[in-house]
Amino acid sequence: MLRIHRVVAWCEEPWREIGYGSSADMSLSLHTELMRLPKTAWELERVEAEVIREWAEVTYVHDDGDHRNDRP
Repeated sequence: MLRIHRVVAWCEEPWREIGYGSSADMSLSLHTELMRLPKTAWELERVEAEVIREWAEVTYVHDDGDHRNDRP
């Protein structure tokens, strides 16, 4: 199991009530996957003065072939 999976599982323990997020560099392949998501996949987080913050879950594996656990 990758370290990130353990961290996510720890955060998702119901009694912890810890919110979290993850991000990735915007590669062409990630952008393509994001654009494939239906509008209903996006959840509103909050509206600010000049920004609407939304999130969605997307299945994505970086396509550069570097899948090391210690990847920077």
